[in-house]
Amino acid sequence: MTGPALRLPPVLVVAVGGGLGSVARVGLFEAIGDALPPWTILTLVNLLGSIAAGALWVRLRQRDPATGRASARLVASAFLITGFLGGFTTFSGFGLYTATLAGRGLTNDAIVVFWLGLVIAVFGASIGVALARPVAARSQE
Repeated sequence: MTGPALRLPPVLVVAVGGGLGSVARVGLFEAIGDALPPWTILTLVNLLGSIAAGALWVRLRQRDPATGRASARLVASAFLITGFLGGFTTFSGFGLYTATLAGRGLTNDAIVVFWLGLVIAVFGASIGVALARPVAARSQE
């Protein structure tokens, strides 16, 4: 990203990314419909988003070899990680679903969904980082 994109206020970059990520999440939910229980869709979205966030974090934290600057990468990070993936992943949906299960007396289900969601998110981010590091190292050579 160069030129005018770099002059946009960060809050606007994040807002546009978040809106697009939310639309992508709703589209996925509608495409899957009732074929799967809600917790599996939440887990899938959070796993995919976490893998992407980990991979993008590795890629976007690198400085431009030609200039040594990271300004365009910071805009891309705000748009993609904070915005798009923040809107795509469903941490608030995960929290609400877990609380709803607990409120209905399904404590064991709530505990499983809670821990599964956290483990999947951390595992996914770790996978994304692990997959992106070799690619990032090759691009720096």
